[in-house]
Amino acid sequence: MFNYSINLLLKNAVLKGQNRQNLQFKCAETPADLQRILDFRLAEYQKQLPYMLETLNEQGQDNYDASAYHFYVQDRERILAVVRFNRYPFESMQWIEPQKFSPHIAAQQLDQTVEISRLITAQQHGYKRLMPSLLLFSSLYLWRHTDCRYYMAYCKEQNKDKFKGFRSMQTQLNFSIQCRGEHAYSFYFGEIKQALLQGLKTAFKFNQAKKDHA
Repeated sequence: MFNYSINLLLKNAVLKGQNRQNLQFKCAETPADLQRILDFRLAEYQKQLPYMLETLNEQGQDNYDASAYHFYVQDRERILAVVRFNRYPFESMQWIEPQKFSPHIAAQQLDQTVEISRLITAQQHGYKRLMPSLLLFSSLYLWRHTDCRYYMAYCKEQNKDKFKGFRSMQTQLNFSIQCRGEHAYSFYFGEIKQALLQGLKTAFKFNQAKKDHA
């Protein structure tokens, strides 16, 4: 019932797409689910982000995939977008010294913190607001089914709109990843609850707007 209600809400939050009632928001629960995500991600990296390929093995997996939470949205059986949430130790610790996190996340909160990464949508899909809706579903799932209460995320400046409500606590912690080019990454920290409240507010706003114009 929970997944049905949330899926219904999020389908209506997707602004464009004639077949949005076919959309399903899901958490990967089996090895087969994960492999579908890895196959999708590998194909999209080849088209959109070829520099990410060097982080993957032959199965399209990196060192953090096996222990992470993976979420996806599909149109019938076709995956359209994916995102990953992994627990401590974080991938970003390869490039940032752990003590630099301390002004933003207390040591006792690390075990309740997830790092958001590997956001990617299909190059062609015909919908809007897919990623914000997937992030909202993911956060609701984690809040309901796990003890995760905080998040951290990093992204390039041009991709910051993907995070929407997850940008309320931007820091001055910036860094670059040499193998991914010269662009800088910005860091965001915050409470999942606050991001949920903002995301739900936005989703309900779009739902109401559709009813008013029906």
